[in-house]
Amino acid sequence: MNSLPGLDFTNLISDLDNTASEIVTYQRDSTVQRKDLAQKTKDFRKLDDNTKLTEIKALLKGNKQPVPFPLPLRFRLGKPKMSSAEAAD
Repeated sequence: MNSLPGLDFTNLISDLDNTASEIVTYQRDSTVQRKDLAQKTKDFRKLDDNTKLTEIKALLKGNKQPVPFPLPLRFRLGKPKMSSAEAAD
C-alpha cells in the first residue's frame, strides 16, 4: 500500500461501489425498456395495414430514443478520477 501514496482507497472504493450500483440499475432499466419495445414491435406486426400507418410514428419514436447512460464521462472513457495529489504532479 505504501507504493501508492497518492491514492485515496476509502473514497475510491466508495466511488466504485456507487458506480457498480448505477451500472446494475442501468442494466435493469435497459432490459425492461428493450423488452417493452420488443413487445410493442410484435403487437405492431399483428395490426392491419391501415392501423399500422397511424401507429408507425409511435413505434419509430420508441426505437430512436437515446439510451440513457447515467455514468460520468470519465468512467465511460475508462479514465478514473485522479486524486488531488496526482493532479498536483
